[in-house]
This record gives sequence, structure tokens and C-alpha cells, in this order.
Amino acid sequence: MSETGARALQLSFDGASWLAMDAHGNYMPLATTEGFDLPELPEGSVVSKLLLPVEQLLSRSFSLPLSSPRYVDQDILAQQLQESTAEQVEDWWLAWQAGQMDDGVAGIMFGLPEAVREQLEAQNAWRQVQTIGVDACARLNARLNAQSHTTLDEKNTEIVLADGPIAVFDMDDAGVFFGVWHGGQGGHADGCWRGMRRLNYSENMADEQRATLVENITRSLHAMGWGGDHRVESGAEGESVQMLVTAIGRLSADLHAALNLSAWHGDLLETADLTGRNHGNLTLASHSGLNFRHGSWRVHSGMNLLKPWYRSVAIAALLVVVWVAGMIWQNHHLDTQIRAEQQRIIQSFHTGLPNEKVMIDAMAQLRKAAGTTGAAGGTDGNRAAMWLRQISAMNGVYQRMPWQLKALSMEHGHMSMSGSINDLQTMNKIRQALQQATGAQVKVQDTNLGNNQVQFRMTW
Repeated sequence: MSETGARALQLSFDGASWLAMDAHGNYMPLATTEGFDLPELPEGSVVSKLLLPVEQLLSRSFSLPLSSPRYVDQDILAQQLQESTAEQVEDWWLAWQAGQMDDGVAGIMFGLPEAVREQLEAQNAWRQVQTIGVDACARLNARLNAQSHTTLDEKNTEIVLADGPIAVFDMDDAGVFFGVWHGGQGGHADGCWRGMRRLNYSENMADEQRATLVENITRSLHAMGWGGDHRVESGAEGESVQMLVTAIGRLSADLHAALNLSAWHGDLLETADLTGRNHGNLTLASHSGLNFRHGSWRVHSGMNLLKPWYRSVAIAALLVVVWVAGMIWQNHHLDTQIRAEQQRIIQSFHTGLPNEKVMIDAMAQLRKAAGTTGAAGGTDGNRAAMWLRQISAMNGVYQRMPWQLKALSMEHGHMSMSGSINDLQTMNKIRQALQQATGAQVKVQDTNLGNNQVQFRMTW
């Protein structure tokens, strides 16, 4: 997204010079730089589109045994690049175009030097660029879109692309672009590029140089999977003629003749009608075909930064709602249980002490009732209080180290308890804990080992 009030420019670089075009179609050359060094932009300008020369980018075709082009990503292509070449994959930022073929996914990828990407990211005016493409893709895509299906009314001839690979051409005043397009499972609308190149050309080339150029173009097209010319089919007299072609685009008349493309559909131009490379690139900037600004390097607004996290945020929000609802239900359930237990305690209290109208301190009220129920008054009351203290002490130990209690009695102020436990070590721990809790000397009077149990009797 360009800055408010800034003039958006489309730029093309041919490897030696830069040319900018504004929204009104006005051209302006920019200062020449060495290599990929970025030029100074006019004040108040930002870059909206940028086309780079195919010769200065990494270019490779690929074939992958995948079921859909949507599974192709930077990591997969980087791995294939590393396995098939000596390139250091971390030096390149990749962009690609892929289509579905009969035996998997195929296409073409380009690599932008990582150093250039860092330059673009470092300067605010260049950081705004939405589209960074390859000039060969822009030009060949434009030719493919314009001439893939055309009817020539004046000759009553219908042009139909062959089912096999199609050679696509475009030219400027200093070179020729060419590549091979292969229709996919859904026809030519669902195809992919199998390769593309650009070679220098001049009408003043010597015959030997021209012959070498033609040979290089032919060899390259065959390496990209193009098989040469196909037949031309004609209808009956008076009917329309259907011409099946395997080469389309735009060429100079002399280069077309040298290539001997008989099954051809396109424009044949005089050399004087060919424009400069940068001018031709900017004319076709909307047909870039791929974009290096993708994935983690796409241009974001503040909201766009959140888009990859929408699903995760939604799932997290749903989990929070479920967790809160669960906690509310659990708290309500526990509150209901607590109220029910409290009601049972109150009912039990009033059943045992019918004369106590209000439960204030249950233990104190129970001890008071126990101390006033015996005929001897204080003596029986002391015994009852002692019994309650012993039971309370034993309960504290039992909560930590439970055992099987068989008998418990108190006589003349002394306690006697019998029970069983799994082993002697635990029995000794119980004895020590009871001794600490009651403050009395706890003795083991007898033990009996049998049936994987320790039967014991303790007194204090």
C-alpha cells in the first residue's frame, strides 16, 4: 500500500538501465546503477510494481509428484534446487508458477538474490512495492493471453492451439524472449510454463551469429519439451478453415523466416517497429504472471498481519469459551454439593442434639452435651472429653496413613486399639504418629504376620 499522497511508479530494469512509468503513462529514466543497486527515486514517489531481467535471476523448471499445485511451497522448491544444483538455497528468494499435469505438478521457478530482497526491504519507498515480477513472464504471458484463441474473420480461419506444448515468442529492439507453455489437465487455461529465456538479437548480426542464435533458440525450445511444428487442418470448400498451431507470439519477419515456423500464429514486425526493452516491459506490467512478494515477504496492512492467525485465534477463543463454561458449571455443581452436605450436617446435629436450636460451634456444643450427660457430672464429662480428644487425634493420623480398624476401647483413661496393615514399617510409622498426636507413650502389645497382613494391637 503506497504512502498517502505519494506518486506510485512502475519500474523496469533491463540489467543496465532503469525506466519508470507513472499512473498517467509518462515515462522517466532513472539514474543508471551498477548491478542490482537501486536508483534514487523522484521525491514523493514510491514503487508499486517492479519488473526485473530474466537473465539476472535464477531460473529452473521443476516436476513434482504432487496431487495439486497448492502443495508447492518455498521449502519444497528449495529442497529440489539443493538436490539438483550446487546453488546455496539461502541465497535466493523463490517465486514460481505451477500447473497440474498427468503425472503430477510441473512449472517454472525463479530466484531473486537475497541481497536484493534485503535492499528492497531496507528502503521505505521500495518496501511499498506490491508486485515484483520477471520481465520474461510478463511479456510471454501477454502474448499467450492475446493469441491463445483467435478467429480471423477476413480469412474465415479459426486458430486453435495444439494439445501439445506451445512455443511462445516476444521481441524488443535488442533481444528475443521465448518459452514453452504446456496445457494442463484442464486445458491451456490450467497449464504451466516449462521454461523461458531471452537472447540478444540485432538486425545487423552477421549470418554466422544469426545461425548460432537460431540454433540456440531451437535447442532451448526442444529442451523445454517443444516438439516442433504440427499439421494444418483445412475444412471443405466454403467452410471455415481450422489451423492448428504450435508457435505463437510476436517476432521480426526475418527471425521468423530463419526459425521456419510454419504452424505459426502471431504478429510479424519490422525491426523499426520494435520498442526498447524497458518500454515493452512497462506496457505489459499487469501480466507479470508471478510475484516475489508472497508468503512471509508479502506486503501487509496491520489487519493482514493477523490473517494467518485467524483460525488459531478462533480456535483459542472457542477453547476459552468452553473452559469458562466448564468452570462455571463445575463451580455451580460444587456449590450445590456443598449446600447439600451442609444441610445434612445441620439435620444430623439437630437429630443428635434436639435441645440445641442453633448450630454455632458444633464441636464445642457436642463436648458440652457430652460433659453434662453422665450421672457423675464432671467425672463422666472428663471421660467424654478425653474420648473425643483421642478420636480427634486418631482421625488426624488416619487421614495421612489409613489402616483397617478392628476394635477401639477406653478403660480407666487408657486406649486400646487393634487393627491390620500391609507391613511392619507402616505400622511403626502409625505408632510414632499416634504417639506424637496424643502425647502419650504408644506401645505395640502384640503382632501377628499372616495372609500378607500385619495384625497388631496398640495401647496408650
